[in-house]
Amino acid sequence: MKKLLCLLAFGLANAFSLPTSAATLAIGAAVYLPPTDRSNIPRDKAAADEAAALTAALPEAGADNAAAAPADFPVAWVTAANGMVPANAIIGGKESGRTLPVCRARYNQGVHPGKVVGKNCNFAYAGKEVLAPQYDVLVGKPDVLTQIPQLVRWVAAQGGQVPPGAFFGAYEPGRPVLPICQAPYQGGVHVGKVVAGNCNFGYGGRELLSPQYAVLVIGRNPVMSATGTSASK
Repeated sequence: MKKLLCLLAFGLANAFSLPTSAATLAIGAAVYLPPTDRSNIPRDKAAADEAAALTAALPEAGADNAAAAPADFPVAWVTAANGMVPANAIIGGKESGRTLPVCRARYNQGVHPGKVVGKNCNFAYAGKEVLAPQYDVLVGKPDVLTQIPQLVRWVAAQGGQVPPGAFFGAYEPGRPVLPICQAPYQGGVHVGKVVAGNCNFGYGGRELLSPQYAVLVIGRNPVMSATGTSASK
């Protein structure tokens, strides 16, 4: 657990890190691009200490804030229900010829990332695949991503690794931040959360664990971060 928290801290401290080699995630299209970026996790102690302090403060910020996307991120969470998928949804996986948008749902005092399947957001929890008809969908901001598409990408990892800039889109009791991940299984790719040494995702009614996965990495909009205004304004 101590090792996992350190790795999570490293990713949070490097939210501005943008490696040059990256595979861009398609939005609003029936296209899945596999991860190619294999950046090393930094070992800088000062950055780790700063990230640890930020991570520790997250539970006090409130449930919704802990799993929210900052204003200068090129993505946002949009409320949806009963199978609705907003325009420009981030596609996190695929199966049986269909794409799977990234979603999150509130359950048992936590917020869990998953995939929109049919009329629900399907996610993993306590050994089961849970189906939630009320959820949020992760949506890309086209005005930013058309100019800087590399801000949203999947980065290959394994065994509990969390790469720089990982998007902490969820949480659960005892785990204040959970990176969003995707993992291959049965010819498809499924969205889940990094827990300990695996990407945990729901499939066939069960919670499955994969030590090989990719983590959703999102960089802040550099123009908005510097000026407080959108790149399109």
